[in-house]
Amino acid sequence: MKNIGIKFCGGCRAAYDRRGASERISKAMQDRSEDDLHFEWAQEGKTYDDMIVMCGCTNRCANVKPYDVHGELFYAWGEDSAKDLEQNIK
Repeated sequence: MKNIGIKFCGGCRAAYDRRGASERISKAMQDRSEDDLHFEWAQEGKTYDDMIVMCGCTNRCANVKPYDVHGELFYAWGEDSAKDLEQNIK
């Protein structure tokens, strides 16, 4: 099983539904994976195979340094980038 963290920025300038987008991206990721994936809101001190980072705007200021991510960081910073991730994430 692969553990996937979902990290949200503080949301000070969120211009789209980040939670809804994260759910669509997670579903697309699971549908395309041959592995069993476990998604959870990211917690400091935990280890993740990959992380989805849901930024509210183009500043992409979400701090991912407190997280131990062994694989990829997937960023969304608006509806267009979230749709791109949803369509292309593996």
